[in-house]
Amino acid sequence: MIFLALLRNAASALALIAGKSAILFGNSLFYVGTRMIIAGSFLLLFYFSILKRRCWLVGKDFWYILQIVVFQIYLTYICDIYAISKLSAARASLLFNMSPFVAAFFSYIYFSEVMTPKKWIGLCLGFVGLLPMLLLGSQDNAGIGFISFAGLASAIAVVANVYGYVILRFLVKERKYPVVLISGIGMFFGGLLSFITAVISERSFDLVYVWKPFTIFLFLSIITGSVISYNLHGYLLRKYTATLLSFIGLTYSLFGALFGWLLFGERITWNFFVSIIIISGGLYIFYMEEWRQGYIVTD
Repeated sequence: MIFLALLRNAASALALIAGKSAILFGNSLFYVGTRMIIAGSFLLLFYFSILKRRCWLVGKDFWYILQIVVFQIYLTYICDIYAISKLSAARASLLFNMSPFVAAFFSYIYFSEVMTPKKWIGLCLGFVGLLPMLLLGSQDNAGIGFISFAGLASAIAVVANVYGYVILRFLVKERKYPVVLISGIGMFFGGLLSFITAVISERSFDLVYVWKPFTIFLFLSIITGSVISYNLHGYLLRKYTATLLSFIGLTYSLFGALFGWLLFGERITWNFFVSIIIISGGLYIFYMEEWRQGYIVTD
């Protein structure tokens, strides 16, 4: 199962790089909208036509589906795409490691998962590990005080994304909905909202500057991020807690830094390595405590 978590993080990092490349050739909101509409349509077609399933939504669950659409897809991705347009791949991916703190809070509220002293120590180490990277500024110095708009957008994306995954876990684990169905609905309608936002904000349908490279990077991000990564994460939520999966996201930072260096020539500074070492220690402590508590399910 750990291999699948690593594969998921590698796919996510590659999707980040693909998105960072795509918005060089087209409007960022249009990119998000198009990516999600295509990916959502593919998943729904796969579910209803190929798998030939006929699982429909129960009326009382529409509120949860709406939260998936708004928080996990729309808000997460429009904030995230703004952040990665201003930050290096290494910093953007490492800042996403704030998610375990948010996941721990939501998991406590929704699933009554117990936070032991050792788990708090692990999370605190993770927070300390983020500080060296927070010392680095973004490409855009605009912000409020010492907080850049890019960093703020990344924080909003983290909170919305983790909250969305907690709701997804509830629908998959408690309501027994297939991951593919919920993912497809969330992506399609979340993408539609982003597409509408792009058209309104630009007041034009001319949202792509160079079609060929935009299309290549668009479909690469769809395959790696919206199909492989998103659905793998939904599957892994059946085995691991949302908090632990967020903490394993440390490897997402490693893959993001590696791909950013290989493809964009981005410099990896000492801050990044210090953060990785400290967060690794916190991850080990947290993982072992979740294992002891029996939250990790093995085959």
